[in-house]
Amino acid sequence: MEFSITFKSETIKGLGIRTYIIVFIILIGFRVSHAQDRTTISDWKTKPNIITKSFDQNDGLPVVSLSDIEFGADNHLYVASYSGLSRFDGTDFELITSEQFPQLRSNRILRILAAPDSSIWMFDDQYNISRWKAGEITVYDTLNGTGDRVWSEFKISGDGSIWAINRYELRILENIKDAAWQLKKPLPFLVKDFVPISSSKAWLVNEDGLYFYNNGSIEPVDLPNRLPFSSTEKVIQLQPLSDGKILVYNYAFIYAFDPKSNSSETFSLDHSDDVEATAKITIYEREPNLLFISTYDSFYELDLKRSTLKKTMGMDGIRVDYAEFNPLWNNERLYVSYDRIDYLDHIIYSVATDLRIVQTLQDKEQNLWVSSSSQGLKRLTKNPFQLLNESNGLGGLNTYSIIEENDSTVWVASYNSGVNRIGDNNIDFWFGPNLPNGRTLVRSLFKQRNGNILAGVWDYGVK
Repeated sequence: MEFSITFKSETIKGLGIRTYIIVFIILIGFRVSHAQDRTTISDWKTKPNIITKSFDQNDGLPVVSLSDIEFGADNHLYVASYSGLSRFDGTDFELITSEQFPQLRSNRILRILAAPDSSIWMFDDQYNISRWKAGEITVYDTLNGTGDRVWSEFKISGDGSIWAINRYELRILENIKDAAWQLKKPLPFLVKDFVPISSSKAWLVNEDGLYFYNNGSIEPVDLPNRLPFSSTEKVIQLQPLSDGKILVYNYAFIYAFDPKSNSSETFSLDHSDDVEATAKITIYEREPNLLFISTYDSFYELDLKRSTLKKTMGMDGIRVDYAEFNPLWNNERLYVSYDRIDYLDHIIYSVATDLRIVQTLQDKEQNLWVSSSSQGLKRLTKNPFQLLNESNGLGGLNTYSIIEENDSTVWVASYNSGVNRIGDNNIDFWFGPNLPNGRTLVRSLFKQRNGNILAGVWDYGVK
């Protein structure tokens, strides 16, 4: 036989028994006099349900220690390592090495850049720059250097030209059909960072000021205030914004220059004493005048319109490290630190303390790709379904019946787990002594017009 207990949806009150006979099912109107057996504070409604897929040698990667990842304009994922370049089409990895392409001078790829024409540019440990496109490899003149002349940076301009720079010389590759550099120009000062605009124009910066390169000439920009950096700074970064403003920054300061109004403003960043002088920070333009900032050990939001800098997370034992990460996922702030990823106030991914997260990227399907030292590649997908199980407060996994009230409260009947009442932030649980004869197998639920919840309990019996 099947029997029922009646729960009052607003409050649980005293006993009141009524009898119904419907096709061999005896329903007993039963308002439980006891309080729930357990109330669990649950974050089921806000905790993101993340599906993680791992990729390693078993899936076609040559190694699990990766140096760089990029999405190409051909909708493929490119993965750089010290064992060559891997091209992923969503199913299989294609390995691009000197074994398949003898013209490649090294398999130890340090950096890769994706160009608008679907080509991938590679920078290896021998200072060679190579280009992959449509199954072909082109190798360009070496950027060999020693000591301070080592080429440590190359970038792509908006028109697809390649710029390479060290502390003493600038090179520009405009005609990619020619393997030689079209321009080799000595620099009059030590450049800390640069942003190419086209094959003939770029911004340059050092600790003394901001400069504009235009068709071979380098002119200083007349700033309203001096840059707040000392002559010993190892890293100074540069970033133009969509509205024409220019940011010059390092781990301690952000200098915002507006050429239109010839005005500037300096913002100070908190930093711990052990911050490394070579630590870079990431600035993401969320919208005009609103910036998301990741520093070595903190996260900020900078509102240039209101001139406010707000710390959103950090300085609490979280080591962000070099912070070259994607700060946004599914239009929500993403906090990537040395060994974990925080999203919607929850840790969604972490690695062991002796490892580190290297990079994160988001694809067009809103997947988050994560590379970690010695951990290969991970793909994180946000599941649209919220997961409710025993780990976040549900009484059991075998569910027989679900009903919802007008206030979005959900009632769940389950096998050997009694009745659960699920709210936004908590789950109430009835089982054992508070059900007839300690029964916990509840087969069905039904809500009456008066607000009572009828629960059908298996094998209650009649005495």
